[in-house]
Amino acid sequence: MQALVGAFKQFNTTNLNGFKVKNSSFKKDKQLEYQARFFIDHGFILNIEELASLFHLPHTTVETPNIVWATTKTAEPPSNIPVTEIGHEEEISLFGVTNFRGDNTVFGIRRDDRGRHMYILGQTGTGKSGALELLTISDIYYNKGFAVIDPHGDYAQHVMKFIPDDRVDDVVYFNPADTDHPIGFNPLEISDPSLKGHISSEVVGVLKRLFADSWGPRLEYILRYTLLALLDFPNSTMLDITRMLTDRHFRQDVIKHIDDPVVKNFWTVEFASWNDKFASEAVAPVLNKVGAFTANPMIRNIVGQPKSTFDIRQIMDEGKILIVNLSRGLMGEDNAGILGSLIVTKIQLAAMGRADVPESERTPFYLYVDEFQNFATESFATILSEARKYGLNLTVANQYISQMAEEVRSAVFGNVGSL
Repeated sequence: MQALVGAFKQFNTTNLNGFKVKNSSFKKDKQLEYQARFFIDHGFILNIEELASLFHLPHTTVETPNIVWATTKTAEPPSNIPVTEIGHEEEISLFGVTNFRGDNTVFGIRRDDRGRHMYILGQTGTGKSGALELLTISDIYYNKGFAVIDPHGDYAQHVMKFIPDDRVDDVVYFNPADTDHPIGFNPLEISDPSLKGHISSEVVGVLKRLFADSWGPRLEYILRYTLLALLDFPNSTMLDITRMLTDRHFRQDVIKHIDDPVVKNFWTVEFASWNDKFASEAVAPVLNKVGAFTANPMIRNIVGQPKSTFDIRQIMDEGKILIVNLSRGLMGEDNAGILGSLIVTKIQLAAMGRADVPESERTPFYLYVDEFQNFATESFATILSEARKYGLNLTVANQYISQMAEEVRSAVFGNVGSL
């Protein structure tokens, strides 16, 4: 009884209303009613002040026990939110669930809208990688082709867990840290001679982004003509850049294969007229920049192979899966940045190569790039503006806007359809 009395003391207020205990006697018939839990209501009316002393509506300033608090208001989802329809399930990339009033509805984004590219922006821990994973899983489930470029490694590894048995043969897993089984990737491998200029410009742009603080016009001039010459030479690789500038016999052999008269004139007339001292001073910056990339055995084993292990154009056209794990903790930030940028460039060139296929026959291909500012060169603007007509749909993510260069930033906000 004392415990019961104490429970009511929480409603007592000093100098105001409260409950008071007093003795009471019951007749025998009243005791029987109490034992049977039969109570006759003899209620009475309380005014507002009296009621307020007994009952309080939940409020942040009133400590009311056993109340579940909601920090935000639950709003009804939009009426036009994209949801799947029977027979048209694959037209939506699912990535979320709305549970308004207990009604769980799976929703996503239309694949037509994804063709106008997506940009996911948010601080660390806000769910960027989670959103990328959900979109990727949707592509896996509906047998879509896609590529993942991940500078951390976790996203790439999580995606691998969701590959079903019937799609295992579609997967190319590119992990540079696996030195026991290095995959070949030759940025200078060319299938369409008309893309020579694009390839040389992209490779120059990748190195320029990394070494922007020590970049010069003469360095770029020599590097560009070196790349254009090697693109005419069979089975050339990034390692041949150093040989072209230091090995006279190899250089003469390459010159024999040059088709472009302007490029050939540079090597046979201009470069040949330089004395040894001037030539050494001119090529030293090029050797320094390229050597910083090719000196790493892990990278050298990959870019030093004349034949790439995988064909990006084939992956795109056949709807296969390319997962690139560029964990910066295992291979270094600079190496991951260069290799990732070169892969993005290859994907861009493979998409542009689809010009020989009717637009209606270009299989949609999805490219996911996390922390994409690490791989975005000035030509990234070209990808955003032209990729859609070649069936390449981009989904990029990073932490804040200022991470992007001004030109890339303008391209993102000028061409991205979903933010």
